[in-house]
Amino acid sequence: MGKGGTIIGELVSGQGLARWTHSFPNGDTAIEGTVLDGERSGDWKFWHPNGKLRASGSYERGAPGGAWEFWTLDGDRDPELSGSYQLVSGEGAQAGLSFSGWTLDGEAHGPWTIAWEDGSPMLQARLHRGRPVGRWRFFHHGRAFDPEFVSADHGEVTEPEGFFELPTSPQAEPQKEPTVFDPSGLPADLAEVPALSAAPGIAAEQQAQIERHLKDYLNPTPSEDRRSDAQELIRRGGSSLPALLNELRLISWREPTGIERARRLVEGVLQPIFGGRSFGWRWSIDDGAWNANRLSFLRAYGFYLITGPHSIVWHLDCRLPTQPVAPGQVTSDLLRPWVSLSEMSAGRIPGLPPYYDVQRAQSRSRSAAGGALDEALEWLSRHQSPNGSWSSAGFMRVRAAQECGCDGPGSKYMDVGVTGLALLAFLGSGNSLRDGPYRRELVSGIRWLLENQDQRTGLIRADAGGYRTDQADMYGHGIATLALCEATASARSRALLEGGQRAVDYILTARNPYGAWRYDMPPMGDSDTSVTGWMVEALQSAERAGLDIDPAAYVGALNWIAAMTDDSTGRVGYDSQGSRSSRAAGENEHFPPEKGEAMTAIGLACSLALGQDPATDAVLMKQAELLLKVLPEWAPRQFGCDMYYWYHGSRAMRYVGGRHWRRWNGSLKRTLLDSQRKDQHFKGSWDPVGPWGHAGGRVYSTALMALCLETY
Repeated sequence: MGKGGTIIGELVSGQGLARWTHSFPNGDTAIEGTVLDGERSGDWKFWHPNGKLRASGSYERGAPGGAWEFWTLDGDRDPELSGSYQLVSGEGAQAGLSFSGWTLDGEAHGPWTIAWEDGSPMLQARLHRGRPVGRWRFFHHGRAFDPEFVSADHGEVTEPEGFFELPTSPQAEPQKEPTVFDPSGLPADLAEVPALSAAPGIAAEQQAQIERHLKDYLNPTPSEDRRSDAQELIRRGGSSLPALLNELRLISWREPTGIERARRLVEGVLQPIFGGRSFGWRWSIDDGAWNANRLSFLRAYGFYLITGPHSIVWHLDCRLPTQPVAPGQVTSDLLRPWVSLSEMSAGRIPGLPPYYDVQRAQSRSRSAAGGALDEALEWLSRHQSPNGSWSSAGFMRVRAAQECGCDGPGSKYMDVGVTGLALLAFLGSGNSLRDGPYRRELVSGIRWLLENQDQRTGLIRADAGGYRTDQADMYGHGIATLALCEATASARSRALLEGGQRAVDYILTARNPYGAWRYDMPPMGDSDTSVTGWMVEALQSAERAGLDIDPAAYVGALNWIAAMTDDSTGRVGYDSQGSRSSRAAGENEHFPPEKGEAMTAIGLACSLALGQDPATDAVLMKQAELLLKVLPEWAPRQFGCDMYYWYHGSRAMRYVGGRHWRRWNGSLKRTLLDSQRKDQHFKGSWDPVGPWGHAGGRVYSTALMALCLETY
């Protein structure tokens, strides 16, 4: 579409090989190229209304392919649209589906269609380098358009008119698009919907186990409740969904025994897999309930086909009511998924942003350290709150009081921070939002962080009531942001990416101009090395996750560290050159700061992570030597045990490597293995006996030491 009207096409020469020109209403050329046997072929060019070249590339059999160059209205190269285009298509792994669409430099880009087995569309979508744009339209099996499920308008399309499809003639009848839901197009019987096969990658033996658990759960004896079968189905997450949905499609929805069977299955298994959310099921046998349940099933069925067996999208991206709603009461915000087209086939469709690898502990040794880490993670799992958080002050009460004799509470204001640390410990051990024995803990914890994020400012903050400090906010937010960004390694969730970006934006806004960070928001000019260390780590994780950051923040952090560094010794100060780690009056003043080098460790880790080279910077090696003078040692009676220092020291020395890392790691392992609790309900944890144990408590000490064990 040009300024002032619709582009007009004109065939300049006859059939066979012909030149085709499209013009703006004022007569200026908008598009020009050749057509071979009715399809665009060879070189084509597009122009802006101001006469400047907009795009140049080639078509093959009517589709743009290969290298294309785009330019802005001002004549600058447009990197967002320039690159290699490819048309891809294939068969889906389920229900006879097929898909087709374009990629740009390996990312889904342009129009995409997923079709049912009869060729009718299931999803018509557009993307811009993996992100939704334009109009999305979803059609249930039976060709019924659903305006309140997946369908949405995602903003302006960036390609010029006519790039993927030829412009329509002004005289042509405009194509009518559906706008309202028509239930008459839904299948009269859910048995008409194609049965689902086992999830991709699930072996026959695993599928048989799923079906056996499902059968036993739905057919208990009078003396059994079969909760263990339900828990096993829930644990398997998206892999259980084909069997669950196949069972639901064959249920007699208009009979009391059928509706009770469906209710047991939905409330006992299906909804927990969806993170406790409901599609609006109704537990009666009248016509209204049947219509609601039919639509609920088709939405669950269709969403599974789009997202595949990986249920992270169900947990984080569903905008679903927690209680059933009557038809007509749902809104257009019912569902806004970050749809993963890559799950439509057994392999990955080239196109969506690649996940960056979690570097820590993916191949960790199954040694004594590995066993200690397993026990630490199990302790953290047992003490997670039902809402997904870890309570610094009340972790010992998350289950029945008589079951837990643990002590070591921290401050009630530290829940965001310790929740972030616990999540990082699970992520660092090789678990993810998609896979691993602690996937459920990760999903519920990440969801809690997102639920406690201010949608306007991006701050992640839990309301604990009473007086609190900005100090708790800034530390907690930085650690929580790091956890959100690390979690994107396992899911390109829209909720994660948007929540992560908001959290990163808050960090960037809280930075002092040309400087670093402390507690104030808006910043008041004060900075300190401790807070700055967490912010740098969070921003680097965000950058790896593909979020937008400001590189100037790294410059400010390095300038701050340089200003805090005593070049003669290498020591890094807390808030001024020569200052040691801080202590809170009346809380931890009895812990001598000289029993650790936490600020030096943070400064060294940041410098090395941001590209400073110890081979050419003698100060960095002085800092590494300082850390070797204060190796980890369990000495609570001497008020040592600076776990905060050990965490940052482990990161720094791993970067340094060589003899420095070997000495540090040897001392660290001995200290942690000897001091880990092995008795009763404490088993797997570490006593919070360090300088900041009073604030973070046992959850803090255990999560932080687990992270140390994962530093390889």
